[in-house]
Amino acid sequence: MYNRIVKQSITVSSSFTNVLTDGNTTSCISIVTTSSDSYVQIGNESLIVITGMYLFFGDNTTIAGNHKVYCSNTTDSWADGNVLYNAEYVNEDIDVFAVCKYVIYIPPILNGNSKIDICEIEIGGCPYGKYGDRCESTCPDHCIGSCDLKTGNCVFGCSSGWIGEKCDRACDEGKFGSQCLRDCSSNCLSSPCGHVTGQCKSGCMKGWEGLNCTEECSNGNFGLNCSDTCHGCIDNECNHISGVCKINSFCKPGYKYGTYCNEKCEAWHFGTNCNKMCYCLNTTCNIFTGECSISGCKKGWGGDSCDQVSAESSAMIRFGFFIGGSASMCFVLFIVWMVRNARRRILKNQESRKGLDTSHSNRVCPRSGKRRSNVMFNHTDQYEYCYKCARVLLEGDSSDSLYDHI
Repeated sequence: MYNRIVKQSITVSSSFTNVLTDGNTTSCISIVTTSSDSYVQIGNESLIVITGMYLFFGDNTTIAGNHKVYCSNTTDSWADGNVLYNAEYVNEDIDVFAVCKYVIYIPPILNGNSKIDICEIEIGGCPYGKYGDRCESTCPDHCIGSCDLKTGNCVFGCSSGWIGEKCDRACDEGKFGSQCLRDCSSNCLSSPCGHVTGQCKSGCMKGWEGLNCTEECSNGNFGLNCSDTCHGCIDNECNHISGVCKINSFCKPGYKYGTYCNEKCEAWHFGTNCNKMCYCLNTTCNIFTGECSISGCKKGWGGDSCDQVSAESSAMIRFGFFIGGSASMCFVLFIVWMVRNARRRILKNQESRKGLDTSHSNRVCPRSGKRRSNVMFNHTDQYEYCYKCARVLLEGDSSDSLYDHI
């Protein structure tokens, strides 16, 4: 890599430190004085992938000692950098691998007349995301980090949802995630899921939610996409699929009793299972607490929920009960008197009939002097007997024929 930006913090015989990256190994700079803070920095703000380096020194170099090279992401500092080289000068390629923004060369300390002629700091590599002989190719999109600078293969693996040497093949159906090792959720409404995140593309089955449909509906919700509510269930706890309340003996105040406790009380009703009524003046009460608005209660009612009979109405009701009770008692006594009176009349009539029946049983038919003791008369027979008897006498029939007629 040539023509990189070069800066220095050393005393040199030439100020043109850019010659260290011009690709010309015959143009050199001489370092005559060094300290512990002396360095030469190569690079800029863009990342570079370094796979090798070579240090060219001139023939006038007289100092022996360790030369250090760091790879750092902080300008003018190597404290947090990676050491690429730390040894005496060796006239050969140095294989390294690093990704950073800056390469920093630290020369050894010079003593007396010692000096260093450095002609080139050659860095092998490509800008981050590039590969090829001239770094002309772009690394595959789904590589993690940089790719191999020669082949373009993803040396650090693939991003989620992709596999292959160049991370150019999506996960097989039913798989997703890093290295395609994860299975799609069985709660997806339909398959396949997204091969990168595992997202259920068509949504979740009843009772499930979340990107991968792996989370049960939160308390108070159930059904498809968790869009139905069971807020009337005790503690908002219901089956996340069916919505049936876990405590199914009663619902929260303000809800009608039912399997799902999701139907609110009708107007003018409130409380547990909506079994209380309020008599607010203008608007209905709160279905949960029963509290009426500031407009107050209808006539005859009081309390926060207007469900208590007022003192005035209570007195009127007691008076009504008294009047109604008295009237009812009088009516009952009248009925008793009527029944007893009717009974007396019936008994009296029965005694009168017995007397008539006895007198008719001993009756003698006129002109014959004969008595029909075996003839019993009721009230009707008495009149019929007299009629027939008179008729026979007028026609002159004998007394014997009279008995034939009757």
